[in-house]
Amino acid sequence: MKKLTIALCYILLTTAAISTSINSYAVTCGGSITTAETLTEDLNCTTNFAFSIVGPSGSLNMNGFTVTCPLTANNGIVLGGFFARISSGTVENCNNSITLTGDGSHQVVDVDIVNPTSTALFVISDHNFISGVQIQSNVPDSNFGIRIEDNDFNQVFGNTVDGMDNVGVQIEGSSNSVSGNIITNTSDTNGSGVGISIEPPGSSNIVTSNIIDQSAGEGILTFESDSNLISQNVVTNSLTGIAIDNADSNTVTINSVSDNTDYGIYIEDANASGNNILSNSSLNNGSFDLYSPDDPSCTANTWLGNTFVTSDPSCLN
Repeated sequence: MKKLTIALCYILLTTAAISTSINSYAVTCGGSITTAETLTEDLNCTTNFAFSIVGPSGSLNMNGFTVTCPLTANNGIVLGGFFARISSGTVENCNNSITLTGDGSHQVVDVDIVNPTSTALFVISDHNFISGVQIQSNVPDSNFGIRIEDNDFNQVFGNTVDGMDNVGVQIEGSSNSVSGNIITNTSDTNGSGVGISIEPPGSSNIVTSNIIDQSAGEGILTFESDSNLISQNVVTNSLTGIAIDNADSNTVTINSVSDNTDYGIYIEDANASGNNILSNSSLNNGSFDLYSPDDPSCTANTWLGNTFVTSDPSCLN
């Protein structure tokens, strides 16, 4: 009986060792993760993309390790299928660092993205959740921190984006929520760059409670995108705080916009109408705190209850 017990223990230990060995190599460059895995080492991936995670059963706890793309033209990690998850690690020097595709509802939580050479987090699916992501770029032509391309119902909450060339967060879809993020130092060599940009075909998005500082262009820009809510954001030290360009029926309310080089809140186009600019604080901006030069009678849009010192035209309130 004693020999049998020893033999069984040996078999169990051997099986566990084999299982651990298989698990250690379950994440490989160019491979596909279809089960719950934990990264056990740094990966240096020279493949066209680092690897994919396919939901709903595929997930990866990066466990504090780093995935690097030594060839900066290569893409990073792709989440596909439905409800794939990634958390707790670093993705470095990749072209599109993390891409959310397939049927969506993916989760990206507590991941650092360092020096993306194009887009740090590229969203081309719906209903995704992105939180606790820290994006830091010191390389030229790093276009977008987070880009939602014509997709809907995504939540971008509590992330940090610093040093992107083009746009910190770009929304091209509808019914997305971008809240509680910190976006700083968005600028390229031509002196342009936008903190948060809402562009067509996007509409009905919510941009709230973000802190935006030092955008070379607009802190928040709504361009040809209607019916968005821009609320309770703080925008400082940019060229223009909040701008609406050729867009209708947007609500800009309870924002704090100060110390911007040109304008605090600016409606740029004569075709912009039905926008509501309500109860904002816009102070100490370089040219005007409130600016709508193409609406001299102040009738195309509603300006009400704002705190400001300078305006053009003078009928803005």
